Amino acid sequence: MQILNLWLSSIIGSLAKTWETFLAYVPNILAALVIMIIGVLIAATFGKIVTKVFDKLYVDALLKKTGIFDLMEKGGIKIYISVFLGELVKWFILIVFFITAFDILNLEQITDFLNKVLLYIPNVVVAVVIMLVGAIVAYFLSNIVKTTVHAAKIGPAKFLAGLTYYSIVIFAAMAALIQLGIAKDLVQTLFTGFVAMVAIAGGLAFGLGGKELGKEILDKLKEDFS
Repeated sequence: MQILNLWLSSIIGSLAKTWETFLAYVPNILAALVIMIIGVLIAATFGKIVTKVFDKLYVDALLKKTGIFDLMEKGGIKIYISVFLGELVKWFILIVFFITAFDILNLEQITDFLNKVLLYIPNVVVAVVIMLVGAIVAYFLSNIVKTTVHAAKIGPAKFLAGLTYYSIVIFAAMAALIQLGIAKDLVQTLFTGFVAMVAIAGGLAFGLGGKELGKEILDKLKEDFS
C-alpha cells in the first residue's frame, strides 16, 4: 500500500510539474501564433502587391516576346515572372516572421534551418535576374543578327539568329545554376565543354562548308570599305 501511494505521489508530482511547465509556456505559444498570423497576413498582402506591380509593368508580356516562356513550357514548366516574384516576396516575409516565432519557442534547429533558407533566397533572386537578362539579351542580339545577315545577304539568317539566341540562353542558364550552387563543378565542366563545342563546330562549319560564305563576307566588307 505504501509503495502504491509512493507511485501515485510520483505520478501526480510529475503531472503537476508538466502542467506548470505547460502553463508557463502558454504565453510563448500564444505570442508565436500571433506573430505567425500577422506574418501570413502581411506576406500575402505584399506578395499580391508585388505581383500586381510587375503585372502592370508588363514584365511577362515583354519576356514572352523573348521566347523564354516557350522554352520553359516545352520542358513542362509554366510560370509567370510577376507571380513568381510575388511568391518569392511572400515567402521571404513569411520566413522572417516564422524565424521570430520559432525563436520565441526556443526551437533552435528550426530557426537555424529557416535562417539558411532566408540566406539562400538572394541567390535565387540573382539567378532569376541572370536568366531574365540573358533572355532579353538573347532576344535582341538574335534579332540584330537576323536583320543584319538577312539585309547583307551573306548567309542563313534564321540559323545564325537561332544559334545566337540559344547560345546566350544556355550560357545564362549555366550561370544561374552556378549561382544557385547546383552541381557547381559539373556545370562549370559542362560550361567549358559547351564553349569548346561551339568553337569547334563553328570552325568546322566555316572550314568545311562555309568557304563560299566566308568569301561572300570578305567581298561584302571589301565593297563597303573600298
